[in-house]
Amino acid sequence: MFWKKFKKCILALSLAGALSVLPLAASGCSTETAHPSVKITFEFEGESYSVEYTLYRNMYPHTVRHFIELADSGFYNNMLIHNYTANDWFTGGYSYDETSYANAKEMNGLSDYLESHSKDNSYISLFENGKLSASVYGEGPGKADFDNPYPTLIGEFYNNIHQEIEKGALSDEYGCLKMFYYTKETTQHVYVLPTSDQQIVADYKTNCATSLFALQVGTTSTYTSKDYCVFAKVNDIGAFDDFVEAVRESLTNEGDSMSDYSDAYEVIVDGWDEWTDKQETDRNISQTFHLTHKPIIVKKVEVTGY
Repeated sequence: MFWKKFKKCILALSLAGALSVLPLAASGCSTETAHPSVKITFEFEGESYSVEYTLYRNMYPHTVRHFIELADSGFYNNMLIHNYTANDWFTGGYSYDETSYANAKEMNGLSDYLESHSKDNSYISLFENGKLSASVYGEGPGKADFDNPYPTLIGEFYNNIHQEIEKGALSDEYGCLKMFYYTKETTQHVYVLPTSDQQIVADYKTNCATSLFALQVGTTSTYTSKDYCVFAKVNDIGAFDDFVEAVRESLTNEGDSMSDYSDAYEVIVDGWDEWTDKQETDRNISQTFHLTHKPIIVKKVEVTGY
């Protein structure tokens, strides 16, 4: 429906019987529209900013379903913007606790704070308890191994399998939301199911997103729609502007350079990932996060229309 061509080999198979036994999470609503909506409430310096978004299920069905399932579970509530960059702010991986955060900051221990407040275990628990739908599977003898689902998300972007979308894909633009993943070195193959009657052999490294997403806060980004799924657009640009401008004005009052209003911390990520064949390089990866001196919080993600 959405794909005109693939760079991977497509195995067109009838999966009616197989799909009936896949672990699919229950939807918050039985009626699914092409464009669900969510409201994200951000908090900064005691002020709240509610921003509404349109999700594009008609183009990115798995990504949107995954995001909605996480939102409905409350997973995204009270999360920290854990990595601040000029044009993208990243969240979805670490919870925020005001007292613990303040104490850790005072002791210069925000690396330890992030590790102790990681949401990885909560994410895996949701998957293992059937709250998240599977879209990535291990390899069986010439087909997907439905007894071996991975807790990761199919990568619905151009440089993976999602090469062309009818009526045009979403671009990486100011205000959009992007599902994010850490790059890996593995050449391991997995199976993904873009539609109910297709199994596609794909690279694990481009189908390994979990809960992280980015808010694009600039007109350009290095995390483009070719390599990261852009699945939502901001509706009320004025509310988003107010939020971004409030953060930037407050931070720039502290100085002119990034080091004036943020600190760099080395954090180990993807410690849960036991599915890659290059665990020595793809698991327990060290990443540098820039945390602002004043915390930026995702207070709540609420699905307002399914």
